Amino acid sequence: MNNKVIYKYTLDFDFTGNIKVNVPLLSYLLKVGVQENQIVLWYLVDTCQLEEKYTTHFKVIMTGEEFDDNGLEYIDTVTLKDWLVCHLFVVIP
Repeated sequence: MNNKVIYKYTLDFDFTGNIKVNVPLLSYLLKVGVQENQIVLWYLVDTCQLEEKYTTHFKVIMTGEEFDDNGLEYIDTVTLKDWLVCHLFVVIP
């Protein structure tokens, strides 16, 4: 039997928009949202793989910001502070 748990990860990013998140193997991104003006991710995690982790790279792009979409896959859009619209992409290796 594979037990599951849902973990929340708060994203810390600077003005480069680059983010790294270490998540357990066999985890699945469920939801992107905002809590207390921070971007958060909820992952469904297999509890038998909690010790082994991998790094996922994300990029936050602001509305109106020009960027190269090569190697990026869109995930979701969130709003911070009621006016700052952020678009989250995962970096495809």
